[in-house]
Amino acid sequence: MKKYIALFVFFASQQVWAINYNCTYTHKNEREALQLIVQRTTASTNLSFKGKEYSYRDCLTQKDQFGTLIDCNSGLTDFMILIDEKSKPTTGGIMSSTHDLFVDLECNV
Repeated sequence: MKKYIALFVFFASQQVWAINYNCTYTHKNEREALQLIVQRTTASTNLSFKGKEYSYRDCLTQKDQFGTLIDCNSGLTDFMILIDEKSKPTTGGIMSSTHDLFVDLECNV
């Protein structure tokens, strides 16, 4: 029995808790979507933009007094998201010169 309890404690401690955000934004009068999964130090996102889907994995996350910054920059890709969890509803913004996209977000958790 102790063996099972030890295994449970081990796996529970390894569990990564994630927050799922379903966000929307308006770009040139079109409603678009962003799905975001934020874990402790990483995040992944699916961006719907101009009829296409873009996926970013292993983005770095950093919390500060303004909220959580999700940095998906890689090579020539420039894509960052700032989420303010303290506001109700959750808000934020996308900053990306790759997509020429600088917009405000509204998110549901």
